[in-house]
Amino acid sequence: MSLAISVVFPVAVAVLCGFALGRWGQVPAAPLAKAGVYVFGPALLLANVPATLANDLPLLALTVGAALLMLVVGRVLAAALGETDPDRRDAIVFATGFSNFGFVGLPLVELAFGPEAFAMGIAVLTFLNIPTGILAVFLASPQPSVVGALRHTMREPFSIAVVASLILGLGGLSLPNVVQRPLDLLADGAIPCMLVVLGIQLASLDRQDFSLASAVAVLVARLLISPAVVFGIAVIAGMDIDGLAVKCATLQLATPPGITPLIFMITFGRNPGPLAGLIFWGTIGSVFTVPLVAGLLR
Repeated sequence: MSLAISVVFPVAVAVLCGFALGRWGQVPAAPLAKAGVYVFGPALLLANVPATLANDLPLLALTVGAALLMLVVGRVLAAALGETDPDRRDAIVFATGFSNFGFVGLPLVELAFGPEAFAMGIAVLTFLNIPTGILAVFLASPQPSVVGALRHTMREPFSIAVVASLILGLGGLSLPNVVQRPLDLLADGAIPCMLVVLGIQLASLDRQDFSLASAVAVLVARLLISPAVVFGIAVIAGMDIDGLAVKCATLQLATPPGITPLIFMITFGRNPGPLAGLIFWGTIGSVFTVPLVAGLLR
């Protein structure tokens, strides 16, 4: 009950507001998605750089390694399901590889492991923004060639913010207050913006956007296999599996599909329908699987 009240209910309210705007207000998702990609998202990255990032390099290897491995799992799933349409194929890859480690993950680890877990959750968020920020822009790029997609990626403000936040965190640097305060203000709008965009997109969701087999396969991979992969890597690497770092990383990678790739697909003119559907059903499924994972970790 506490999970539903603290995490799921606020998400549902924001998404329902977006759904109402899309269904009855006829508000398009693209302008708001662009605001998230070019303004709110970069501000969120730069406003939340942990000061001790350089001390958590094993956590960096764990989180990024697990995320990259799940991207490979997503690609294998798409091939096994016979998806040849680029938008449907990439939707499976995104939904399998990228979790909602921010808006859902941060309050979740604090709820499960106490207030001291929030700072560790921020470190996990920062590290996971490496594949989410860079690879999501790359994979969602409208450029057909690898070189073109790479150039497109490195010109995006979101990618630049990822690199800048890593430099600041690993160097133990902080932004001056005159810069930090407006960033904090803009960062507060990032996650609500993305949730509202998801709701707007769900208002136009077509049942043909994805198959039942795709949804089931992605949900199993995202919600059950992903945390097992994180925990397994931690065991193999000899990390302290009872430590807060491993527990936070495992739980944050057990959350439903992330919204950030959806924002990129809308902004870059791709078909976001398949991914929106997988995010929706993944979020519903996580209500049952996330408490299970949290209970096992505790």
